[in-house]
Amino acid sequence: MLISGLMSLVFIGLPVLLRAGNDTESLLQELKLSKSDTSKLRILNQLSANYLTTDFGQSRKYADLALRKAILLHNNKGMALAYRNIGKVYLYTGDPARAHKTLKKSLFFAKNSLPEKQLLSWYKDLSFACYQDKMLDSAIVWSDKFLQTAKITESGREVSEAHKQIAALYTDAGLPDSSIFHLRKALELDESFLRSLENNRNRYTQVLKQIASTQSQLGSVYSTKGDFNQAIEFKLKAVAIAVIVGDKKLLPTVYDELGDVYSFSGNTEKAVDYYYKSLRIFEEQGDKHLIASSYTRLGLVYTSHGHINEAHKFFYMALNLQRNMGNKAGLAETLNNLGDMYRREEMSDSAEYYFKESLALNRLLTNTLMEGINLRNLGEVALQKGNLGSARVYLLQALSILKESQQEEYAISIHNSLGTFYTKTGNIQKAYQEYKIAYNTARRIMDASGLKDATLGLAHSLEKLGNFSESIQYYKLYTSQKDSFESVKRSRQFAEIQSTYELEKNRNENMLQNEHIKALERSKRLNQIIRWSLIIVFTLVIIIGYMSFNRLKLKIKDEKEKQEADLAIHQAQQALMAADLHNKDIETRHLEEELKFKANNLVNLALQIGQKNDFQEDIRKTLKQLKNISDTDREKGINDLLLKLAQQNRSTREHERLQLEIEKNNTDFFKKISNICPDITENEKQLSALLRINLSSKEIASLNNISIKAVEMSRYRLRKKLNLDNNDFLSDFLQKL
Repeated sequence: MLISGLMSLVFIGLPVLLRAGNDTESLLQELKLSKSDTSKLRILNQLSANYLTTDFGQSRKYADLALRKAILLHNNKGMALAYRNIGKVYLYTGDPARAHKTLKKSLFFAKNSLPEKQLLSWYKDLSFACYQDKMLDSAIVWSDKFLQTAKITESGREVSEAHKQIAALYTDAGLPDSSIFHLRKALELDESFLRSLENNRNRYTQVLKQIASTQSQLGSVYSTKGDFNQAIEFKLKAVAIAVIVGDKKLLPTVYDELGDVYSFSGNTEKAVDYYYKSLRIFEEQGDKHLIASSYTRLGLVYTSHGHINEAHKFFYMALNLQRNMGNKAGLAETLNNLGDMYRREEMSDSAEYYFKESLALNRLLTNTLMEGINLRNLGEVALQKGNLGSARVYLLQALSILKESQQEEYAISIHNSLGTFYTKTGNIQKAYQEYKIAYNTARRIMDASGLKDATLGLAHSLEKLGNFSESIQYYKLYTSQKDSFESVKRSRQFAEIQSTYELEKNRNENMLQNEHIKALERSKRLNQIIRWSLIIVFTLVIIIGYMSFNRLKLKIKDEKEKQEADLAIHQAQQALMAADLHNKDIETRHLEEELKFKANNLVNLALQIGQKNDFQEDIRKTLKQLKNISDTDREKGINDLLLKLAQQNRSTREHERLQLEIEKNNTDFFKKISNICPDITENEKQLSALLRINLSSKEIASLNNISIKAVEMSRYRLRKKLNLDNNDFLSDFLQKL
């Protein structure tokens, strides 16, 4: 879709873009009155050209009449123009091969009757005919001829146009670097031409629009290359110019293309944002066709990124709008999109229903391309449902239609689906043949996605046929392709991360560029204002000069006195500030020393209690040992224990004192941690306070007479409640509160 859009812009492909030199009715009247054969020949060719915009049959009729008269008169110029009009009729009615042949014949007579500069349009027509006939190499050759002739004849605007035309062809041929080279050349020429037009506002605006179009085209090429930052940069430059010149046609187009870039790079949010920008412009213009197109685009981006509810909403909005307009072609397209959405979700019955509805409309409209696509989709749904017989019928019908339409990229997916069908039915040899056709076609037209599927299918088929060595080769090839896809995916993710910074930078640069353009627009008016201002100022200076001189003396004196007073006030303020800072510094040091003293007391008290808990553990062990000793030694041991236990009673009071100290010294801390974590328990508050004074898990376990493992589990639960990352230290976090 992107490439065909570019080609339509840079070539002469749409007949509605042609402009007739004379009114058709007046030409018909002139033809009746004309008596000169040469004059009649000229009028017949002009009538043929005029009817190219409205009626191909009439255009061909007058071209044939002109050709017969030119042959009788041996008029090379007349034959050149007649053959050219016939060639265009072939081109616009979908017969590019005959168009190419006829236009070459036209060029032969044109070379013998017209100056070199007038041949530029012939080279452009021939290039477009070759492009339509899928002869990219020949199209590039004719575009290069167009470029070289424009350079020789010093046709500056045509040179720029030729660069853009060649760029579009290189993009379509999968050579983005060559395309970028020619687009940058075109941009340089346009910008150079722009600098020479500062005194011609209308032409200046036209060239600005051309520059914006070229920048947008450059952005599209960078997008196909996977360089999303560059793509976005050029698209935003195009947006800036479109806003400045008020181009309401280019602006929504670039917004949509920006949305496509973001969608392709995986940034759904940005893509939707720009699609909405273009939608708002279409709504202001009241163009229902473009509004429906925006709904469809939003549905597609939501579908591709798995947001089915949003996709469903926009597809149905598009569906209702197409029905209200009576647009059957748009309705058929939207029905097909709905079917594809349901197919992705494996809702096969719904998908089948919408594909059949779309198929019925496309058959009514004789739209063979969309009919083939509908049949392919129905075949894939049938495979999904396990209806193998129906799948085969649909796929073969689709293949027949799409081959007639020369739509090879769609045929690749059908051959891959047929390979899947034959694999499921056990006909591995036939499956291999279908995958091989898909593989060869995909390689020839450089369809990466189709090539990947065909490669995997060939690997599976060969493995089942027992050809393991060749199967392994295809598996390796598939792996390398998959790695390439993953690399592209990673580059998209990296581009998305990097784009935030880059876009801000680019926006700033664009703002500077916009200001520069606005400055150029205002330069004339500013020069006139400055000229008159200088005259007025010069007159006023003489009048005001004497008065200003006297006032200046008084002002200097007042300023001096004011400065002296300000200096004194400033010095006094500095002294007060210094004294205040000194007092605050003393107060801060005092508070730090007091806090340090309390913390040390708390630590010492905690350590003492920990030591006593260790002492209790020793007593417990001693009691166990008393069981196994003599009565005499046991009595002595019991007396020793009684003495130790008397000392231990004091530990309970010390533990209570520790609790009070913790509560007293951590009142503000407990408030802060409760605000951060409202569901924190009292035990977890106590643990937080002990961790805050850098007690280890072992010391806390000893203090509370519990195991180290229990302390570690409590620390883990506390970390979870505080939502700390694995790299964050709990004690550091608590000390900062």
